[in-house]
Amino acid sequence: MIGYPSKGFDVLINVTDICDARCVMCNIWKNQLSGDSFLSPDLLRSVKPISSVSFAGGEPFLHEQIIDIVKVVHDNNPKAKIIFSSNGFQTEEIVAKMQEIMAIHPNLQVTISLDGVGTVHDRIRGIPGAWDKVNRTFDRLGEIGLRRKNFGFTITADNFASLPDVYAHAKKKGAMLSIGVAQDSKYLNVEVPHINMEKVFPYLNPIVDDLLRSWRPFDWARAFFLYGILRYIETDRRPIVCDALSNQFMIDQTGTVYSCHPIMLSAGSLKDKPLQDLLTGDKADGLRSQCEACHACWEVCTARSGMRGHLLRLGLWAGTNKLLAHLRLRGGNRGTMLFPATLKRAVPSTQESISPASE
Repeated sequence: MIGYPSKGFDVLINVTDICDARCVMCNIWKNQLSGDSFLSPDLLRSVKPISSVSFAGGEPFLHEQIIDIVKVVHDNNPKAKIIFSSNGFQTEEIVAKMQEIMAIHPNLQVTISLDGVGTVHDRIRGIPGAWDKVNRTFDRLGEIGLRRKNFGFTITADNFASLPDVYAHAKKKGAMLSIGVAQDSKYLNVEVPHINMEKVFPYLNPIVDDLLRSWRPFDWARAFFLYGILRYIETDRRPIVCDALSNQFMIDQTGTVYSCHPIMLSAGSLKDKPLQDLLTGDKADGLRSQCEACHACWEVCTARSGMRGHLLRLGLWAGTNKLLAHLRLRGGNRGTMLFPATLKRAVPSTQESISPASE
């Protein structure tokens, strides 16, 4: 049995498994409408305390009750940071819903997927004109006064060379670029081909250096996360132990509480028990050791709380590498003793210690 984190959980809530994109690194768009395709707002009434919540899917703005969902989260967690991860296709619908949401909850961010410039993004997202839709939505959100609006780039074997151009585009727009790497996922029903670190390194490492040369500590944390992506691609190991079902977790559109979307270890359903009972029960207790041993992913949603728990080591890494970045002496392609997992290679690469999600 665990105590709740003092600052609340980081929660990924996939409010729907319906999506209007056709992405190469995700097969959730193949799902058909069902009775459980949209999360009921009532199922979130016991979900507290929350430090941050990411609404995703599928496409969260396709949920007709997304405003009601925000109201429930706000009532229980008025200071939580709410992040929407969107493909940005339905511009006017997104803008209209965000205008209502901004009147309910002040601490908001919208991250819009952008996986290349022009036709590259269209190809990755499988929709002609996707590039234009994304930029139109970004601009319109600015017009209604949303301050925190960013882009999100998912590295695949097909688009990593576009990273510098997208990073420059985000800077030109005054936006942060969140970067992740495509990974296997049970929830997204996809197995991702291996991505070669040596090929990705020349495109991603300069961004790490650029963030390290910033004078904002938040950028130094982002730099470490991106460094972690490179080490994860190389070693198949997370730099920091996973704390799923302890400090962070996922809820899907049916109300089931899972460890995460890659392996989906289930602690039970909010239809049957409130969150506190699920996370302090014997089933969740039995799953935590599996999560701690797991190296199935390195993503923002599963890394944020772990990074907060290692601020001293992260600060030492950032300080050393910041100096090297300013002196143009930083290599960036090796592991560090501060985070020993970055030095190791996984044998085997599969997660043999992880039980099936149905168990």
